[in-house]
Amino acid sequence: MWLPALISLLVLALSSLSYVLGYDWFNLLPANDTLGTIISSVSFTGSIHGVFISLIVLAIHSATTARQCWRHLLCILPVLSVAILLAWGLKNLIAEPRPNVAMLQQAGLLSQDYYQQDHDDKISTMEAALSQALTVPEFVKRDWVMETGYAMPSIHTVIALTLGLYFFAIFRRDQRHRTAWALLCWAYIVCYSRLLLNVHRPEDLIVGAVIASLAAAMGFKILQNKEHKDQLRIKARAEKLAEAHRSTGVTRD
Repeated sequence: MWLPALISLLVLALSSLSYVLGYDWFNLLPANDTLGTIISSVSFTGSIHGVFISLIVLAIHSATTARQCWRHLLCILPVLSVAILLAWGLKNLIAEPRPNVAMLQQAGLLSQDYYQQDHDDKISTMEAALSQALTVPEFVKRDWVMETGYAMPSIHTVIALTLGLYFFAIFRRDQRHRTAWALLCWAYIVCYSRLLLNVHRPEDLIVGAVIASLAAAMGFKILQNKEHKDQLRIKARAEKLAEAHRSTGVTRD
């Protein structure tokens, strides 16, 4: 578990090279609407609204029985919920503006009191600002309107990487290596999509990855403990049956 977590941290830490090389991730976003919509859709799978779809699909795909499916789901869901709440609390504590908000404020299109407004007013204010931002693609505008919270840490990263690392461990244990690595690549794409959409910075992803690594490790440990208890119960049952069979044989003799 810890090796893929370290690899994930390294992969996401590479995004900070943008500071060294002096490029902006937002400038790398494809101008093509089709590609942009795909990136935005992949990003959605790691959102608060898309997490249940991703979680259910992965739980079904990782299991061979309905009972195992429920176990995979129920072992990670409480831990993931706590991780999301922790990330949300840190967002409001650190109160770091999103890069897209800072960009619009610097351009004079968005009011400086944006984060002091309530949710509905934020949406209205952002829509008004984006109506004047003619160079921002429509698929980006849809994301910006809905992202009304602060930046640090990235909850999309917390969700995608928690699920990625947790189910990676399950797939690797079951010798499904290609699926495991493909899943981890999905998590990385979700994380980097947040940079391309200009709603997060590299450090937001890194902090989110730390939270996700701890959550995934905890969820997998809970799963292992439950499976170990099952094995002990099965073993105890088998021993009782064997003992009962031996007793029956002695009685007949």
